[in-house]
Amino acid sequence: MGEKLKRLTAYRTSQGYETAKAFAEFLGVSASQISEIDKKGKAANLLLALSQKTDINLEWLETGEGEMCVGVADVSADETAIQLHPEEQKRLEMMRELAPIQIEELDIHLHKLVAEKLMKDLKDIKRESRRSKPS
Repeated sequence: MGEKLKRLTAYRTSQGYETAKAFAEFLGVSASQISEIDKKGKAANLLLALSQKTDINLEWLETGEGEMCVGVADVSADETAIQLHPEEQKRLEMMRELAPIQIEELDIHLHKLVAEKLMKDLKDIKRESRRSKPS
């Protein structure tokens, strides 16, 4: 196993992905692209996906130097930051502790809830429309 693949595997497992296949699906690449990360010229799509969908430090991935993850700026120190309600702040802090796969699952669940709400609203509109039609 090449050094980059070892580092990528360490990152993957730290984010809660048990298999390379699950991580590849999250990134939108094939598992074989992950396994070829150490081959020159084979990793462009993978590196692009990693930079867009994760907080991995690409320099760390390449060289092993520095931190595994790119730090997130502390917006609480920013004077222009939005003041959040304590409950919103608590939810945000809980979200920051989630692994990407957990965030993806939460996102799917939220989309389902929104779709269910839209379907209910549509049914209510149709029902009201029928009631208001003259007989």
